[in-house]
Amino acid sequence: TLVRFEENSSSPVSFAIDGFTLDTFKENPDTEGINNSAVCIYGDYSAGMDWWYKIKMDASAEYIIEPKTADHKYLHFLVYRDVIGRSEVQVYDGENPEARIYQRQFSNRTTNTWEEIVLDLTSSEADLAGISGKTISNIWIMTNLDGGAGHFYYDSFVLSDSKEPIGLVQTLTDLGNFENNWEQPIMSAVTQTSGATATITDNPLTTDKLNKTANVLKYERPAGAEWWHSLSLYMDGFIGVEAPNTYLHFMMYNPAQQKIAVVINNVAGEEFSREIEPTQNTAWEDYVIDLVASFTEPVLSNIRTINIRIPEDASANTYYFDEFVINEDANPRTPDVNIDNLKATDIHVTANNGFAQIEGNDIASVELYGINGALLQTKMVNGSGKILLPLPGNGVYLVKVIRTNGSTVICKVVK
Repeated sequence: TLVRFEENSSSPVSFAIDGFTLDTFKENPDTEGINNSAVCIYGDYSAGMDWWYKIKMDASAEYIIEPKTADHKYLHFLVYRDVIGRSEVQVYDGENPEARIYQRQFSNRTTNTWEEIVLDLTSSEADLAGISGKTISNIWIMTNLDGGAGHFYYDSFVLSDSKEPIGLVQTLTDLGNFENNWEQPIMSAVTQTSGATATITDNPLTTDKLNKTANVLKYERPAGAEWWHSLSLYMDGFIGVEAPNTYLHFMMYNPAQQKIAVVINNVAGEEFSREIEPTQNTAWEDYVIDLVASFTEPVLSNIRTINIRIPEDASANTYYFDEFVINEDANPRTPDVNIDNLKATDIHVTANNGFAQIEGNDIASVELYGINGALLQTKMVNGSGKILLPLPGNGVYLVKVIRTNGSTVICKVVK
């Protein structure tokens, strides 16, 4: 622990400011959440201040900050702000305090609540080497509020060998479907360019076979936005990813059929990107990202944000998103199908000794689905008689029978 502000007199780390008012011993504004300490550091950021004004955490003259081991590289700290703002952490060499060795930007995700920030001090922006094999003299935090005013608090600066957050972690599969406003655990959406909006709206394609839900997320992006501007979906705390649930699904209706990039940020500030190419522009599609195999390094870590980025040269367009989930299914979700048996048919489907048994005439093919809509097996028939499809395990399955005249019969079987 570098400093928690409870016992300032004995701390080998001093705090100062450059450009604005600082109060090292301010009462904690929210002791009910992840930070129950009594006091913290407080900064008053006035309107019109320059971006390079900063909070400076400096080792006292006779001290340096030395990681215990090479793995002791993760800087944890808590932040509480009344405005959304982008900040930058800079770290300086213990042997040469003029030499910056680490630099990375971060943003708070919501206002008026404590949030935990975790940064890997060996993974720097701006081609800096990071702290590997080095000691630390200074840690500075600079904030850019685009000329606006803000009040913010910091607390509990810790160096650790774990990037796992000390605060709120959730291991969930249903990330958000927007039916109840900003449904947890997706807390909020932030657009990172002027003129862009993110709102919950009515589903524009309620007759679509894939997505018949009432509400969806609508993202309107203006023309000329730079490539790094994005729609950012911030988690409530962090979402833990645990095997076998390693597949991120989301639905998108993209009328412009414009390519997007899905960028995932984890708790350590690492960024992973995957391009998505829509195949149609008149219907919802389900997209799947393998959080293990889709990237050079697996994203098996706690997820902080899911960002949607559009190419820089894209014209002004509207995009719709819905049904963010993480599960163990590598296949895209398929349209809901009617599981009621037709009353009048010569097709009969039953469960028989671990198989789905299909009997009837003029059958072209049969398909077996999981109850979640995932296609498990297809068998071409082109005739009549008895067909057997093995059922992989106990549960409820759907059997779709396609007749030679194009009509279908869908039945439910239970093993």
